[in-house]
Amino acid sequence: MVPEFAEFTGATAQRSRFAAQAPSFPPPLSESAPSQHISFSGVSIWYAWHKRPEPHSLNNKTLTRSDFAEYGEIRDATQRRRSLATRALLRSALSEAAGGVVKPLDWEFERGAHGKPTLSSPVKGLNFSCSHTHSVSVIAVSRSKPIGIDVEAAIPAHEDSGWIADFFAAGEKRALQRLPFEARAAACARLWSLKEATVKMLGTGLALDVSKLEFDIEADRLASSQVPEINASGMRLATWSIPDNAHSLSVALTVKI
Repeated sequence: MVPEFAEFTGATAQRSRFAAQAPSFPPPLSESAPSQHISFSGVSIWYAWHKRPEPHSLNNKTLTRSDFAEYGEIRDATQRRRSLATRALLRSALSEAAGGVVKPLDWEFERGAHGKPTLSSPVKGLNFSCSHTHSVSVIAVSRSKPIGIDVEAAIPAHEDSGWIADFFAAGEKRALQRLPFEARAAACARLWSLKEATVKMLGTGLALDVSKLEFDIEADRLASSQVPEINASGMRLATWSIPDNAHSLSVALTVKI
């Protein structure tokens, strides 16, 4: 059953803009901070916090029946509202990026072969990417270049974690083992967010073997790649943290150049 429009309660939205000059980042937005403007390769970053129960200002006026149909099969009500809040914010973010030539309700979406959502009637050059945790969604919109964004909570990085052996490059695993144990979870989340953002930029999802991508554990840099279509000169990377109560979330952005 498609949820009623009145069910949507939304989330608190904030944004920061990335435009062309800065290779590094000042302190990021927190959930109580005012809007900040940060420059990075013509990309606008939007945050939607999901912790507060008050209605989102975009509300149902920025959602269509197709949105409710798309997310109506999500059984968990909290996850369903989070997805709808993100879609509402995405519609407005796309309209702002397009200079208002398309109204928020007029955007239509489809999914590619690997499940990546795209615009079915795109404005030329307009690209977007979304990522979620339980507390925040992050949306990136570019006017001209393919992009990928990912947000991750701290990830356990025990040496016997099987998934690390499957998805991390040998150099990344060695670098993680050299870190103090208490620093590994955050470093692991940062590396994983870089991998996720990169495959989102390509539109392949995890059909691509991300263990063939080795990222620098300290710098925003692709150290090596065994994937022909991915190389360090073909994209720009940025990582930063978002405070989340007593913890922090790792965010990565990739931009194809």
